[in-house]
Amino acid sequence: MTKLETRESEGNPNFEIRIRVLCAALIASAIGVAVAHATGTPRSPTVRVVVESGFWLRPAGMIVVAEIPAHSPLGRLSKNALGNGKRVQVVAEAGRRPVPCLVRFDTRGRLEKVAFRLAADLAPLSEAHYWVAPRAKAGPVADFAWPETDVNLFRTRNGGFEQGGETPRGWSLFRGRLSTEQPYSGNRCVQLDTNKQDRRGAMLTSEIFTLRPNACYTLRVRARGRKEGRDGWLFSVGLNFLDETKKPVAGKPSRLHFAQRKLGRAWRTFAHSESTPGQTRFGRLNISIYKAQGTLWVDEIELLEPVSARRPPPAVRVD
Repeated sequence: MTKLETRESEGNPNFEIRIRVLCAALIASAIGVAVAHATGTPRSPTVRVVVESGFWLRPAGMIVVAEIPAHSPLGRLSKNALGNGKRVQVVAEAGRRPVPCLVRFDTRGRLEKVAFRLAADLAPLSEAHYWVAPRAKAGPVADFAWPETDVNLFRTRNGGFEQGGETPRGWSLFRGRLSTEQPYSGNRCVQLDTNKQDRRGAMLTSEIFTLRPNACYTLRVRARGRKEGRDGWLFSVGLNFLDETKKPVAGKPSRLHFAQRKLGRAWRTFAHSESTPGQTRFGRLNISIYKAQGTLWVDEIELLEPVSARRPPPAVRVD
């Protein structure tokens, strides 16, 4: 230790504490790397993908697509850093086995989506976990083509809220507004707010759009939030099925929905698949804060219709 360092340590009682903390951090990092090598868990930055089967058997080899969050460390990596996609790996958590994969990049050259084959059969009402991570060297080339793109009904209906003035085109807002505070993608998202003084809730509602009867659809919504108190649901989503008179279908007018009592500040992707009733001709989407106090941010809404499958695809979410 130099004289200068000696004087600093003698004059500053916190110097030894800082050194100990630094050493502990270095040791913990070394242990983490050793554990990763021992267990086969990919090293950071990683993204964990959860594939849910729903009510159907999903056979081994089936191709699924996962969307990489734009704000995640992995989503920020460039095409060059990932060897034009050749240095991306997908590892099945069960058995720690790598599986073939393909990648796609967005217009900025950042990692956007990963397609891969299921490593094993996925039984009904079950889920499988996979890890997406960079690799040091180029991996094997996948033996399949990128799957056909599902039809996104909200691609032309301003699902990312980029078009329009104070109110996004194609949508109506009740106690909501457009926000530029950390959108999931693009430059804008929607912000809904509620407080103690007004318990009427807040809602984002789409225009009425056409749906096919007895057809499978998958709804994807990106959301994050901040809740106050325990009451109510901060995030409630319902897709209303409407008949030819544009009235709710009798029986189960809103079968495609999900809700969360609270959300974190990081963006999450929520997805659910369902078939429309036989009387369905139209649909309308409602997203709301229900009997809760707080702030909800929503962005990048998709309603996907599979191009070649009668049953809904497995739900794929990224934790």
